[in-house]
Amino acid sequence: MLLFLSADSPEPKGRKAVVMLTLRKLKEMVESPKKGEKKPSCKSLREGKCPVVAQKIIKNEVGIVTITVYKNGYVVYQAQNRVTVFPIEDISGYRYSSVAGNGYGCDLTESYFEEAEWYLRFVLRGEDRLSINLDSCNQKRCISLSSAMEEMQLGESVAPDMEEMIVQQMMTENMMDMLTDKQKELIYALYFEKQTYQEYADIHGISSAAVNNMRNKAVSMLTERKEKIEHFKKEAYYKVSLSDGKLTVTSENIQSEAEADELRKLCDGEEAMVTKVKKAQKRISPPKLYDLTSLQREANRYFGYTAQKTLDMLQELYEEKMVTYPRTDSQYVTEDMKETVETLVDEMTDFLPFLKSEQSGGNAERVINNTKVSDHHAILLTKEAVEKGMGGLSDRKKNLMMLIGQQLVQATGEDYLYEQTEISVQCKEHEFATKGKLPVQMGFKEVEEAFRKYCVKDKKSDEPDNKTGLPEVYEEGMILVSVKAEKSTHYTSPPKMFTEDTLLAAMETAGNKEFDSETEKKGLGTPATRANIIEKLVSSGYAERKGKQILPTAAGCELIHVMTENLKSASLTAEWENQLLMMEKGKIRDDEFMDGIVSMITEILSVCRAIPEEERSRFQTAREVIGKCPICGSDVYEGKSNYYCSDRSCPFALWKSNRFLESMKKSMDKKMAVELLKRGRTHIKGLYSKKKDSKFDADLVLGVEDGKARFSLEFPKKKTNSNKKKK
Repeated sequence: MLLFLSADSPEPKGRKAVVMLTLRKLKEMVESPKKGEKKPSCKSLREGKCPVVAQKIIKNEVGIVTITVYKNGYVVYQAQNRVTVFPIEDISGYRYSSVAGNGYGCDLTESYFEEAEWYLRFVLRGEDRLSINLDSCNQKRCISLSSAMEEMQLGESVAPDMEEMIVQQMMTENMMDMLTDKQKELIYALYFEKQTYQEYADIHGISSAAVNNMRNKAVSMLTERKEKIEHFKKEAYYKVSLSDGKLTVTSENIQSEAEADELRKLCDGEEAMVTKVKKAQKRISPPKLYDLTSLQREANRYFGYTAQKTLDMLQELYEEKMVTYPRTDSQYVTEDMKETVETLVDEMTDFLPFLKSEQSGGNAERVINNTKVSDHHAILLTKEAVEKGMGGLSDRKKNLMMLIGQQLVQATGEDYLYEQTEISVQCKEHEFATKGKLPVQMGFKEVEEAFRKYCVKDKKSDEPDNKTGLPEVYEEGMILVSVKAEKSTHYTSPPKMFTEDTLLAAMETAGNKEFDSETEKKGLGTPATRANIIEKLVSSGYAERKGKQILPTAAGCELIHVMTENLKSASLTAEWENQLLMMEKGKIRDDEFMDGIVSMITEILSVCRAIPEEERSRFQTAREVIGKCPICGSDVYEGKSNYYCSDRSCPFALWKSNRFLESMKKSMDKKMAVELLKRGRTHIKGLYSKKKDSKFDADLVLGVEDGKARFSLEFPKKKTNSNKKKK
């Protein structure tokens, strides 16, 4: 088996690097077949001089499958004594679906395979060409994932080595990151246990949907934060300040107002003594380069971009060769990139409109660390981007490019140095203190400040430290005569709601203490999947955006109330990642890991079936009754596409989009539905007549026939004014 290193990730010194070759990367390594060129035969490819770019040999119980990719863009797929040849460009445009009898399953689109192991897509295409599904594929452009997976299943080799284990572990992680829990359960059952769809339905009851594990835990974070805020009670506390006209010192927090008043009276007009003057030089090191998560956080904080929007724009810039690979979790580069980094830093003066030549950083050693670069290095601008400039890019993409560029300059810049002064004062045996800081060397913060002024409109927060230096005249033992004492009132504040910035940070560090020290992927999700998890929370109705904030919805809160504790805790993710690490080391088998997941899901589903009806009704309490059913008299609720009867045995529904109204360019809104259910009719203005090409007003009248709604129009007589004014 061949293992590959991507071009931008050189092998770290002192250890062997095992890096996944993706389909996207492989496509960049081969040529495109010429138009009109005759497809070569398997024999001509094997005996010719065209070099082999990649090869994969899969051993299973049936035999050996060999996949060979040639430089000219053709693939030879051989399974036992059967062989087929096809061009790489022939694999686009397909959709792979696994669907059970009731519609449960999963869809794998082409974009998934672009970032997966390169040979997975070729297995599906090769088996498709060799199988009886060929006719179906040509007609529907859709083949069965389950049948293909059975063909490609990896059996236990006679002498499994570490590399094979790593490949299996990568494959498992890729599938797990993409699928929901219910889809995972289905794939595991079909892929490893070889169950039929009917067997799976009978054993596991797939009509009860399981919610994605990572999604549940993210909702749990939001809900916990919201409940803390909602149950928060504002409490007052007090401070007493002393001033001699130049220096102001403050007491610690005082909970009792009476105690604060007493201290103010005690010290007002009295002498105070300076007991401590301490000066120390502090330093803050430059920030690291961006990985995907840190860039998404900063883009949200500075510009309000969602994590998914940032990822989408980065992907487009990557495809335009303007930035390096975006889905990285590293904030460093390797030693052999030192010259490249230094060149990029030098060129930032011309590239960034706000950067002065004296602000350019030059210490590339700060961002070099071979041991902290695995698959891909930190996100950087490319040489092509610097040469082309930002002309033609949208304002949002320009913001991202400048954000990445200034981060490189900051990361290679000098430390920020400041002098911190602490002064303590004693009055009537009570302590008062203050702190001040004065910049000594702005260092990297000079670049940060220039970037904010040029690019960021809202500078209320995160401004560079203000100059809060204290007067130099104070020394230990100095007496302050007749100080003025004042009391001030303050209030405790609730925890802030999550923004995408703070939620990404929480997801990145969630449960880290529970992960094995050698585990690579910690927290919830990966840099590449966290944005999608947040989008799923919103699209599924478990969270909503309000400005920059992300708030849990009522459904999200109710879900967390009924969810089992292990699904809400990051410990489950930690346990899975630790087991994947053990799988990589060969300490456990992949089927043992899958068996544990199937058992857990089976247990969860059995618990769900036992939930009392009153607990299930938690998710129904927020439904608004808009009227009574004209057939059975039950309540009518609003759904996504209709207004339906709450009695499931009753067929009555008012569809928001129906042919009768659509022919007059209208749809059923909530107000119409309420009036139809209450009065049997509703007046509609602006109906369109195709025959007359004009608009008109009429009453929509509701009737019922065979349990279904039937509509008609009536035209009310115009009111005549009998009391005309006399001339």
